[in-house]
Amino acid sequence: MIKTHLNLILVLSVPVFVSCGSSGNSSNDPKLESEPVLNQNEEITRDGSNVQGLYAGEIWPVNTNLHLQDIGHVGVTRNGDNLKASVNLKHGPKGTRIKQALYNARRCPALQDDLNKDAYIDILEARIATGKMMIPFDGNLDSQSAGEGEFPEVGLDGKMSWSRTASFLRLFADLKLPDTDPEDELIKLGDEEGMTLPGRIVLFQGASEAVPLPETVGSIDGESRYKSIPIGCAVLWRVKEIPGELAAE
Repeated sequence: MIKTHLNLILVLSVPVFVSCGSSGNSSNDPKLESEPVLNQNEEITRDGSNVQGLYAGEIWPVNTNLHLQDIGHVGVTRNGDNLKASVNLKHGPKGTRIKQALYNARRCPALQDDLNKDAYIDILEARIATGKMMIPFDGNLDSQSAGEGEFPEVGLDGKMSWSRTASFLRLFADLKLPDTDPEDELIKLGDEEGMTLPGRIVLFQGASEAVPLPETVGSIDGESRYKSIPIGCAVLWRVKEIPGELAAE
């Protein structure tokens, strides 16, 4: 199973069915089971109690000139205070560290976000769609900063399996702390806000430096364009079962 993370926004709505990535694939259904799509509506509560059960999404390429389709899956489960997030990449950038996180928006970057028309969607352009980072899928899910920089690395075979568990209550309390740096890439929850996972975005960043990138590819927070460029994106939906390769984690 997979640990994933919840988006915090006080918007209660029917999940927006969005296009995920420049591959043109639609994320209007979980594509994870043959049974009818589950009801994705949930009443958002201030204490996060609405976040329960299984959530998962297929990871599709953001920049198809860097990666093929069908990159892998991401999943999140909550059972009581136990939160688990998992990622399985089948076709990742070999030997490359992957920055992965749950964001607060509901749309994966797509071709129209390539504003400078250089054939690459960089993180500056991607953030128009994804918003800000809410829950980093790093070495410690209990807070936004505890596992800072501890992201997984893709093997030389192009595969990566990652999984972490956390206390949901500790994570939620951390998300409610004051935002001491509104200008950084992280965002907190307001006092009256809750969170919901269906329709939220998980973004994956990092490309091999063996791949030539144009100087027009931008970055943020002093990162190199190779570390910050988006390679994949998934939309989380409520599911009845976690994908098999994730459930094995």
